[in-house]
Amino acid sequence: MEDQNLIKYKPHLVSALAPYNIADHKIDYIINHVSYKEIKKGNYFSTVNNVCKYIGLIIEGNFRSYTLGANGVEKTHKFYYQPVNKVITSYDSYYKGINSYENIQALSDSKLFVISSIDMHIVLDELPELDRIVRDILAAELHRVNGVNQDREKYGNEEWLINLHNTAPYLFKKPFRTHLPTFSPMSRALCFELCSKLKI
Repeated sequence: MEDQNLIKYKPHLVSALAPYNIADHKIDYIINHVSYKEIKKGNYFSTVNNVCKYIGLIIEGNFRSYTLGANGVEKTHKFYYQPVNKVITSYDSYYKGINSYENIQALSDSKLFVISSIDMHIVLDELPELDRIVRDILAAELHRVNGVNQDREKYGNEEWLINLHNTAPYLFKKPFRTHLPTFSPMSRALCFELCSKLKI
């Protein structure tokens, strides 16, 4: 039986996908691969030292990502909320299947759509036009690590790639890898050639 919450909150997903001009039947296909999730205030979307299994689209509520320093002091890195930072995940963990370095905690009772990495790849294979969404997420992530991105002109090509890989290695994995050259200061062919040479 179809989750009634998916039907109830479908307009939120339709609104989020509106800039991409996706046909209604394709949105229905996407909905078949997402789940509805509620997270109470103080509970976690993902936790440090565990694999983050989902990427989420916030319907209601807000979250923060944070790490704990050696002295036990919390350091907040990012806030997630509607309508600006509404896509939520621990990117490195989600796309590489490795343990997360951060906690993502609900700051209020929250509702969201979530999709697993396996289902994400299924959807992208079936609907390649959704690569535009991946590209937009990549742009946002490059902005988040803008210390590397802004300084790229003063680096040589290899050093820029190495610095970016050390900062955000998940950007070199599918599905981001396909779009990375469009944000790099070099041609697609050279970008992939250097990635192969550097084994990244």
